[in-house]
Amino acid sequence: EGLYAKQGRGKQFRSKKDRDAHLQTQVKELQAAKAEKEELLNGQRDKLSGLRKSVASEAKDVEKKRKDLQQKAKMLDELKRSVDEKKRLRNEMADSRKEQWRS
Repeated sequence: EGLYAKQGRGKQFRSKKDRDAHLQTQVKELQAAKAEKEELLNGQRDKLSGLRKSVASEAKDVEKKRKDLQQKAKMLDELKRSVDEKKRLRNEMADSRKEQWRS
């Protein structure tokens, strides 16, 4: 089988010089393709690195906003309690005033 493959390659080229020239051309093409793929890969790696940094930055921003939202929710609850307490106090004073007018 290997012998038949060798014979087929032998018939493809007229001389070793033609064969070597063809092989050199193929090597150069493969090297160019490899360089292009490596350049593309490096570009994609850089892009991935940038996206990872962006995601990390966005995650920090989201966490900061979440903490701020929790703080504001807590403040809102405190204000609501204060308003409820002041309404209760107002109603007590109004009731007291009514009682004083009756007496």
